[in-house]
Amino acid sequence: MCVIWEGKHIAIMSIFKKVAVAMFAVAMVVTLVPSVHAQTAAELQAQISALLAQINSLQTQLGTQGGSTSGSSYSFTRDLTVGAKGADVSALQQVLINGGFLKISAPTAYFGAMTKAALAAYQSANGISPAVGYFGPKTRAFVATAGTGTGTGTGTGTGTGTGTTTAIPMSVALATDSPTSANVQKGSANNPVMKIVFTGGSTATNVTGLTIKSYGTTESTGNTDVSAVRIYDENGIQFGNDRTPAGNQVNVVMVPALVVPANGTRTITVDASIGTGAATLAVLRYGLESATSISGGTFTGSYPLIGNSFSIVPAGQLGSVSVSKFSTVPKTTVKTGETGIVMAQLNISAGSNEDVAVNQITFTNTGTISASDISNLVLKQVGNTSVLAGPATLTNNKITFNLTSPITLTKGASINLQLMGDISGDSNSNARTIILGVAAGGVVARGATSGTNTTSSGSFAGDTITIGIGTLVVSMSSSHPQGAASYIIKTTNKITLAAFDVRANGENTIVSTVNLKFVDAAVAFAAGNYLSSVGLYVGDSLVSDLKDITVDNTNVAFSLNYTIPGNTTLTFLVKGVTNTVLDAGGSDGITTTWVSGVGYGLSSGATINSTTNVGTTAITLYPAGKAIPSADSNLTPYSQGVLSPTNNVTMGAIKVYGQREDMKLTDLVVTFDGTGGSLPNSSIGSVTLYADDGVTALSNPVTAANGAANIETATFASSDFLNDVIFTKNVNKTIIVKANINSAADGSTVVVTKLANAVNQMKFIGQSSGTAYDSNTDTAGLALSFASPYAGGTYSFSKTIAEVKKAATSPSGSVSRGTLQQYAVWDVTNNSSDLGNAVFTSITFTSKTGLPSGLTDGTNANDALLFKLYDGDGNDLGATTITLNKANGTILFAKAGLLTVAVGTPKQLVLKITTTDTAKWPSNTQMQWSVEAVGDATVTGGFVGYGGTTWSIPARTNVVTLP
Repeated sequence: MCVIWEGKHIAIMSIFKKVAVAMFAVAMVVTLVPSVHAQTAAELQAQISALLAQINSLQTQLGTQGGSTSGSSYSFTRDLTVGAKGADVSALQQVLINGGFLKISAPTAYFGAMTKAALAAYQSANGISPAVGYFGPKTRAFVATAGTGTGTGTGTGTGTGTGTTTAIPMSVALATDSPTSANVQKGSANNPVMKIVFTGGSTATNVTGLTIKSYGTTESTGNTDVSAVRIYDENGIQFGNDRTPAGNQVNVVMVPALVVPANGTRTITVDASIGTGAATLAVLRYGLESATSISGGTFTGSYPLIGNSFSIVPAGQLGSVSVSKFSTVPKTTVKTGETGIVMAQLNISAGSNEDVAVNQITFTNTGTISASDISNLVLKQVGNTSVLAGPATLTNNKITFNLTSPITLTKGASINLQLMGDISGDSNSNARTIILGVAAGGVVARGATSGTNTTSSGSFAGDTITIGIGTLVVSMSSSHPQGAASYIIKTTNKITLAAFDVRANGENTIVSTVNLKFVDAAVAFAAGNYLSSVGLYVGDSLVSDLKDITVDNTNVAFSLNYTIPGNTTLTFLVKGVTNTVLDAGGSDGITTTWVSGVGYGLSSGATINSTTNVGTTAITLYPAGKAIPSADSNLTPYSQGVLSPTNNVTMGAIKVYGQREDMKLTDLVVTFDGTGGSLPNSSIGSVTLYADDGVTALSNPVTAANGAANIETATFASSDFLNDVIFTKNVNKTIIVKANINSAADGSTVVVTKLANAVNQMKFIGQSSGTAYDSNTDTAGLALSFASPYAGGTYSFSKTIAEVKKAATSPSGSVSRGTLQQYAVWDVTNNSSDLGNAVFTSITFTSKTGLPSGLTDGTNANDALLFKLYDGDGNDLGATTITLNKANGTILFAKAGLLTVAVGTPKQLVLKITTTDTAKWPSNTQMQWSVEAVGDATVTGGFVGYGGTTWSIPARTNVVTLP
């Protein structure tokens, strides 16, 4: 053993001793090849190779070391955490390896999940808080001073040193909880027979081998009472494979070595499996004969160190378990950085003899991964999120789960389990394979009745899972400007030129470079025709540098430092300024192509590229925007009569669609045209513009002016608008024209509202381009009246107006059949301004759902006789003409003075029908009756229409359904 810095010659002697021990171990392995028949040639070769590597390392130290320390001579200059790489990471890992906290054979220079967990354990063991696995100033200071002596020393292979430190001796002893004497049954497996504790000295020590001697009757006479012996550490990690005793001893080469930390302890357990043909009452007892039974260091203790005795007794009906593959894993290709990956699935079944409790499961990897490629390994039941055991690590290509809460299986029952974990490797993990299966004996269970351990029969080879590094996948985004959205204008504002969806598969990826190409189909980009301040954006945030595009169809490299989370898609917008692009023939077609992207995988540390060209559809650049008006048939009322005088009458609705850019209304001239009938001067009073809700005023009232015969106009300038009237690009917006109707309008007919076919009738200015636009450029005049889908926007003015609307008492839903059953009711109000009566002479009702085909048309004959019209008091109005037109779905009632309605005395119209004949009125017949058009009601000296309260046309009642 080497005392720290007690002179160069002591260190060298210590190294000589280690070399000698290692060489002796190699010799022992080679000598024992014939007797250790349970080991394969590959296993022996692996042990020899490991020991030779240790010899080479120790021999190198002879020429390079003048002393040793449990602290670190490396000068750490930065904090370290997950993802860090470099020589300082290797130096930290070596400290953790020396202390027994990090169980890997050599530093990897990559700070991953295993290093974090080991550092947290190191911090906890040394009282460093918080113990979270972050290598910061507090831990750096501790590592720099830990284990150093009181003197000083230097050494580079030829240097000298002075100073002394008292060495703490190493020792070995039976553990206080070493198994007590008991009976073990024939055929039982993995019976713990001895537990020993190694206590470290001033420096960490590697135990590289043990010679375990039999002190009982077993094997002393050549019997094969013990079929196998194995040793494992306090974490349940087995050293090597099971060993078959040779003579009266078992030789175990420990690869990797058991690292006993400075001033710390490590515990190993020895257990034995009993052969089915073992001698009854043979005694099983093992121990260490002397200090030379331990290779790798000199441990003091009371020798021989012998465990308790165990007697072999006949077996009863022992329990059993068998193992098989449950199903193929869900994914056979994974990426570094992925979590919660199912790596193996198995079924464990109990035999028929007794209930068993599964307490240990060992998976064996036959793939090419290293221990650092996978982490956070846990065992779960299929279909259940609860963790049964873990997290565990891959050690010597094995993963062992010791179940503190065993899985209880009644005899004959089974359970499906899955091994899950994270892919924590780096770029070196690419193309490595995970193949995790369970070998024969890989599952250990204890019988509930016998109390005897048994190992599993059966085995399965795992599925091959291949690790890959992340990828970048690029496509044109659905948010890329297309259709009307692809029409843009020249402006100093930044405009979206392209949109790309970029997905990082497998791991978080930093995108560092994006190469794009730009093409102008009209005039190639050049110094005098270019896009300026072009950059990449995520949302509204600029994430790259800015470039001027002065060359056509040539790669332009954008630099950025933007992280895309693993398995997430982000949209990158390409935005630029267009006012420096030439106007070639009125428009330019511009396309953008993603040529390539360069990224860095944060988990793998690998360079990740996207190399497939991704083009976009062209966008079209115009000098300025425009706004196209049309009549809004949804908000313009049906054609009908309008009372004179009446205020705030909706005369029409103008729908405007802004293209290429937002457009602001600056001028509007509304024309009221009665040339199809009559419109006397001064019929129209003030005119006001409203939003589409009909309530929010957009302008001050403007007085209409008389024009040519039967023409009046209302002219709006920018100063008349209460606020800017903006028409957003690619969105329809409606403004409603309302007017006050004067008494002079009485008797006017066929009056419509329109935009005249002339310039300066409706003008706008582009909000980005600042360019003026006259709607007459693309729309030559516009009448706000309709022939379809209904007759709307054509009005007649009169002082005699009757309003008709659905009555609240009108039936709805399911109704009864009967003779002259009531099916529709209307309220009728006289709103006449001259206070005269409103006298109806005819009225036609239309069924919006049609009429049954079994009815027969007629006038005062056939099925017209099934219909009658009453007033609200139940009086038959005595129509002299009743005409049924099945094809039109109408019933007409006519009579001179059919219904007289006085001002202030509302009345009702009630439609009754006889529906007793199911041949004429089949089951589930529906009817919805309506006064559908202005000509469907005739009023002497006036009209049905708008009297300031209700628009009468259409006056639709509820849908009713016959049983």
